[in-house]
Amino acid sequence: MEKKVVKLKTHPITFSEEEVIVNIDLLAKDKFVLKDGDIIEVLPVEGQGLGRTTAAMDQSNASGPGAGEDREDKPRLVLQVKQLPSDIQVKGGPLSIISSLAQAFSLSNVREVSVQKVDKESVKLDLIELVFKDQALTRSDMWRFTCSLIGSCVHVLKKLEFAGIRAQVDRLWTMGGNTQSGVILDSSRVLFRSASAQVFLFIQISTEMWEFDLNGDMYFDKAVNLLKELFQQWKEKSCNHKVNVIFFWRVYYDSRKEALPSSLVRTVIQKKGRMYQDYYKVITEKSSALDWLHLVLEIKRHFIQLPEFFKKKNITSDPGSVKKLSASTQGNVLEAINLALNVFNRDHIDVNFLLTGHQVILITAGVGVFEVDHELSRITKERAIDQGTCVDLLCLTEQPLHAVPLFMFRRESECSGEEEHFYIPHWINYSFYSPPNRHSKSLYRPILKLSDHLVNHYLKQSKEKKKKKKVGQTKLFIPASIVSSADPLVRVDYEEYDSKVFRNAKAMEKTFTMTPVVRKRIKSQNAPFSSSYRETSGVKFQVAGDSTDEGEEEMDPFASDQNGEDGQPASAANGIRIKRSKRRHSKDASHSGASSLRARFHSTSETEKGEGCGGGR
Repeated sequence: MEKKVVKLKTHPITFSEEEVIVNIDLLAKDKFVLKDGDIIEVLPVEGQGLGRTTAAMDQSNASGPGAGEDREDKPRLVLQVKQLPSDIQVKGGPLSIISSLAQAFSLSNVREVSVQKVDKESVKLDLIELVFKDQALTRSDMWRFTCSLIGSCVHVLKKLEFAGIRAQVDRLWTMGGNTQSGVILDSSRVLFRSASAQVFLFIQISTEMWEFDLNGDMYFDKAVNLLKELFQQWKEKSCNHKVNVIFFWRVYYDSRKEALPSSLVRTVIQKKGRMYQDYYKVITEKSSALDWLHLVLEIKRHFIQLPEFFKKKNITSDPGSVKKLSASTQGNVLEAINLALNVFNRDHIDVNFLLTGHQVILITAGVGVFEVDHELSRITKERAIDQGTCVDLLCLTEQPLHAVPLFMFRRESECSGEEEHFYIPHWINYSFYSPPNRHSKSLYRPILKLSDHLVNHYLKQSKEKKKKKKVGQTKLFIPASIVSSADPLVRVDYEEYDSKVFRNAKAMEKTFTMTPVVRKRIKSQNAPFSSSYRETSGVKFQVAGDSTDEGEEEMDPFASDQNGEDGQPASAANGIRIKRSKRRHSKDASHSGASSLRARFHSTSETEKGEGCGGGR
């Protein structure tokens, strides 16, 4: 495609509401022919004069260092040429762009741009996301709006209007990635997102809500942080949703231990031998953007009051209690979704012309696995799809390794009786919340708390070192990214400190060895057992300074390894040495099993072997 460098101008909206003004006649004189409906691509060009050819541009880009980087970094702008009155074309120059668009694409300070005529197929868009607010649109309105956009150029933040419907371009996708501008064709998909929808926010109260995650945060605190981030994002995008917040939980009853009162007989549901009752508590109804910050405080206040409510109703989480709060897996999730679908099913009555769209958000402390009824899950799926309701599941735990969300239900089988089945509800969008790392910018603090005199002694030495300018002090090098270099605790020589503390303990060290030996059968008159094998599983326990029993003949298969060539002791791999003071014992005491450590080890080994259980034991 032929390119041309032209002079760029910007015009305010008071001069013309058109995004681009192209002087077709002036460009035609320079043999750059454009007509009404053509698609052009505008790119900034640095350091190039007016009217240069494409060959000159390519040669300049190849010769100059770093040339062509602006072409890759700057987002490309795709515009559509329109035939305008001649007086407007002359005043606009060769090319003029509206000021707001030039500022969005960083073209306000650019005086020369490269204009290239492109094909529609090369710049087509795959997906277009439009956002609208404070309007009630039907599916037919969205279809007519989409048909009116075919063949037109759009860019991010462009405002569109058709038959009184106002929308704004939020994001664009092409070739599997985001882009800033493009052309809408018949194959492009247009997605409408409402910034003023009716939202039901359900928070599941289960036994996991009072538990803690791996980072030590309670799951309800994570839910509060999630709501803060969600409301903050809605505020940044100027959303005006009407939010309804509801707590829901399920309580199981054990009628075998205590008879149910007459007031609960009609409300308790019995299914498959288990009795339960579902609870719903409305926190707020149709809360607007002005009340979202106050809404977080209301949610925390009602959650703090829940333990007192459970105490009055005798509801606990103990397995043996009569009234037990269910876990997230056994909760009433589908019942809560149908509660919102009942409201959405009557939206044609008393219509609110400022709201469009229905959304259900479920916040749970589980992993996305629920025990449900098969028939109820089928009905819920049909109702949600028919009404066009978006169901989002937000889990506060870590994502499991299996597929989620996952529904479990039991069905009767003729062959094997009751079987357990699993089902993945594809009509539910799920995500796992991970709070931002609060400790990423914090400094490391050592757990060891050193005494004040040690720190003062180190500071005193450091001052003397600066005065005398001596070199050779021991330093501990710690990365600056982990700790602060100004902290005096991190510069202490811990090895020197430990050697001073444990210096006096060396005098009290003891020696203890374990040496592999092989023993023969012996006979001793003073032994408590006359004839037996005295073996200790190939290991001999010997106290330093003690002599072996008479009549024993020791054969050490590792004798060559016990001492090195220079007579030094062998390595610790051949024996475990624990230092202790030398102490001698008599042979009689050794056989009596009262005071000799070796005799105690021998008697213990014989007991383990089950041999020679004489009167000495």
